[in-house]
Amino acid sequence: RGHSITGIRFGFLQWPKCPLEEKYGYFDVIFQSTVGLTGLALCLILGTVAWTGRVAFRKKCFDIFWYFHNVCIYSWPVVMFIHGSNGWLGVGFPLVILAAGLPILLYSIDRLARTTR
Repeated sequence: RGHSITGIRFGFLQWPKCPLEEKYGYFDVIFQSTVGLTGLALCLILGTVAWTGRVAFRKKCFDIFWYFHNVCIYSWPVVMFIHGSNGWLGVGFPLVILAAGLPILLYSIDRLARTTR
């Protein structure tokens, strides 16, 4: 079972399959499932974005701040998509498409327009 968005199936991203057929422990869910691993990755990305976004760090290492934030603008939604593709909430598709799709599209258009100037 996978989600279909324009005919593309994302069942390969689901581990364990939803709904859960057997009882898993906390360790199994956090460290041995797609949702757990991507959740940890999201927390790591968010923590690093916050750490590099501090005023003291920006003044000291602006290039690292700038590059990392620009990489995260695109990597965050990809990891969120994988995180939500398991369908544990039962919505039918990852909500990151609705939440982040338009802002990322507008940012990408702006970056492209700046590059072509």
